Amino acid sequence: MSTRKFGLLMLCLGLAHLLSLTTRHAALTSNIAIAAAAAGAAYSCWRFSAKMERERATTWRLVSLGLVIWTFAQLIYLTYENILKVTVPTPSISDFVFFVSGIPILLALTLDGKEESSRLLRALDGIQALLTTLLLGFYVWNLAAFTGNDTHALASRLDQIFTAEGILLAAVGLARLFSERHTRLRRDFGMLALFLVVRSACEMAGNAVELYWQIPTGTVFDLVWSAPFLMVSYMAFVCSRAPEVAEERPKQQLRVFVENIGPSLLVLPVLFFSIYIARLHPWIGASAVILSFTISQCRATLVQRLLARTEAARQNSEARFRRVFDQAPLGIAIVDPETGVIKDANAALGRLLDFPFWELRGRRVQDLSISEEGGRLGLPAPGKSGDVWKLERKYRKRDGGVLWAKTTITQMKDPDGGADIRLSMIEDVSAEKRAARFAQARNQILEMIVNNSPVVATLEVLAAAVREYEAGADCVILRAERDGGLGRIAGTNPKRLRIDAWQRLATDEDTLWKQVNALGAAVGYANACSSVVRSGDGEVLGGVALLFEDQRYFTAMDKHLTDTVSRMVALALNHEQIHQQLVFRIHHDAL
Repeated sequence: MSTRKFGLLMLCLGLAHLLSLTTRHAALTSNIAIAAAAAGAAYSCWRFSAKMERERATTWRLVSLGLVIWTFAQLIYLTYENILKVTVPTPSISDFVFFVSGIPILLALTLDGKEESSRLLRALDGIQALLTTLLLGFYVWNLAAFTGNDTHALASRLDQIFTAEGILLAAVGLARLFSERHTRLRRDFGMLALFLVVRSACEMAGNAVELYWQIPTGTVFDLVWSAPFLMVSYMAFVCSRAPEVAEERPKQQLRVFVENIGPSLLVLPVLFFSIYIARLHPWIGASAVILSFTISQCRATLVQRLLARTEAARQNSEARFRRVFDQAPLGIAIVDPETGVIKDANAALGRLLDFPFWELRGRRVQDLSISEEGGRLGLPAPGKSGDVWKLERKYRKRDGGVLWAKTTITQMKDPDGGADIRLSMIEDVSAEKRAARFAQARNQILEMIVNNSPVVATLEVLAAAVREYEAGADCVILRAERDGGLGRIAGTNPKRLRIDAWQRLATDEDTLWKQVNALGAAVGYANACSSVVRSGDGEVLGGVALLFEDQRYFTAMDKHLTDTVSRMVALALNHEQIHQQLVFRIHHDAL
């Protein structure tokens, strides 16, 4: 309940006290007009403050709040003077009521949105407990002075007041029809109906107890009215909360209600004691009721605002996590630690595995992971919240390919309060793995060259390493024949190669980085990246071509790979020529 709604509700309750008496006290019409004028002025000040800057708006809202409290204090004074036939000097009760009612509300406005709000809640609870203790002692001290007739008369008057209060609560709920959503309005009226039903049941129970045990109405009436006031406090708390918070689980709602509204229910014994104290000391009884109800409502307002800020912070945190989750370049999955079922996955993980990310939900990690031997890979051993595992895994893609990934698994608590979950972050390291394997293959090829292995076998190992390193590409290693033609020595074996493509390849001045489309088109490929292999004196020894089945733009990595393969082919062919020359000289010398 906002401060403005609280002030207007208090004003309506005071007006109801006077309106219920207009048939007997027509002279109070002028006072009603004054109260209505003050209410209009307060509402105008509040509406005007909505258009002002923050600093000036606070001033106008305090003025509006002061008008509401002053009007309520005057109405309380008139109520006690005309209903209870108690004459109290106007300045005394008005000023005292204004003081005890205004301080908590002004503190709530001043500290709203600051860290001191929780301290204020504890302070209000302390004031409420102290007030209850003082009134309890005062009640015990004056208990013997009450008679049944006086108690009955007082209870009858309070019955009329509370009946009017129930009607006005219904009117307040109806007024919200023009400003609130339908779901929230339905919840308000449901709570209001429950409140009225409990109130009627308590009244009937009180009458039955009075007739059976001959107990004065006032005693039973005050005892059984605790339940309706509990519903009033619950309405003030639940009906003013954000719809997202109100839709929490019932168990969580009950816990929040007990933790935050429970201390505010101290208003019930305060009301009970104040009814009896009001006969001998009306200003103490009136002030106690006003102060107690004010503290209760201020506390409910502060709790609502604190919970609203907490809920907003939680929603912002969830929104930030969702943005990071959806837009992260790493693949992220939320996995059940026991079954390995993927509860959620982001788009990056779907791209890594060639799956639509929504199709990954419900799959098991064991079905996507493969071991070095080709079988399925199990889950890490069970752990506790906060445990972290870092490992490298191979995952099976949708097309049957293999994805090497560095996986970081963190076990954490489920934010919704369920069982633990595992957050898996998957980083693609396939390029690093391919580069490492290619480096190993390059060292192996250099050893084969040094050991005078057959050049065809050496270059076949090189072509296989290139195919593994560059997925989707075929490597063809060509050697210039004596007749000027083009001959395959290692790698993919195309059906035929055209001489004009080779001539263009051999005579191009800038052959280290050219797309020789004719070479690829001759054998059915969509694109090709080629390089000429030359000896140290510039003689053309052959060529290297990377043939691709799809159109693509060549990157610096493709150029670097082509140059590396060309240098290794040149090294192998040069070594073969030198080796053949040495063998020839050895045989020639022997002859």
